[in-house]
Amino acid sequence: MVAAREAAASLRPCLQAVERELAGVAGELVVVAPAASREARAVRAGRLVTVAGEALVPELWRAGILASTGDLVALTIAQSVPEPGWLGALLSALDATSAAVGGAFRLGTHSPATAAAFFLRYAAYRPPFPRRPVDQVPGDNALYRRRALEAVAEHWREGFWENEVNAALRARGERLVLDPRPLVTVQTVGGVVAFCHQRWRHGRRFGAWRARQRGGRWRAALVPLGLGALLLRTVRRTPPAELPLLLASFPWLVLFLLCWSSGELLGLLRGWA
Repeated sequence: MVAAREAAASLRPCLQAVERELAGVAGELVVVAPAASREARAVRAGRLVTVAGEALVPELWRAGILASTGDLVALTIAQSVPEPGWLGALLSALDATSAAVGGAFRLGTHSPATAAAFFLRYAAYRPPFPRRPVDQVPGDNALYRRRALEAVAEHWREGFWENEVNAALRARGERLVLDPRPLVTVQTVGGVVAFCHQRWRHGRRFGAWRARQRGGRWRAALVPLGLGALLLRTVRRTPPAELPLLLASFPWLVLFLLCWSSGELLGLLRGWA
């Protein structure tokens, strides 16, 4: 399943890659996009599902999961292009003891804004790394068992926020695995203004979830410390060879972190609605 919120031109490489991966496989391609978007008008292959309004990716994923029929559900997004062998690697990585498996990400551009988004969102999933059990698998490159998702359906009724769904799966004793073989290449961040708005809304949802799960609004006082910790962790995870790119992307990095943190603070104080 592909969730599309990017410009139509950036959707085509992802769709072409997924179609290639599905060749000779008994599977279906579901593309989910906002109804009035250029992305929806650009889809020519697979099954198109549209969502009204300014839907976020988790809301698109929810619609796609409900529209799909397979026992396994693979997720990605328009700006991530699967590398050859991606689907086979996901299928082989999902062993009999696991409810979900997540894969790896690499950066396909030296655009400072896209690099900043990559460092923030995918640094923990940059290969090489060993196959291992994890608390979280990245929704942008993941394969889930439908029976596991249906068991926690109340946790994605409003949207497939992977941190919430993964936590619900772990609470049921399910096993999540990270494997370096399923690889996607991140090609674009899309528009910077749209990405900032997205980060703010995602941060607000995360803050609201933390307030419900872990004891409430007093955590708002820790958000500035969390901002600094996220920035430090991002720098520490960056290989020496990529430090010049990190330096070039640093203003965008700080901007995206501020958008997330301000949203998280509001979510902690006022919730999601």
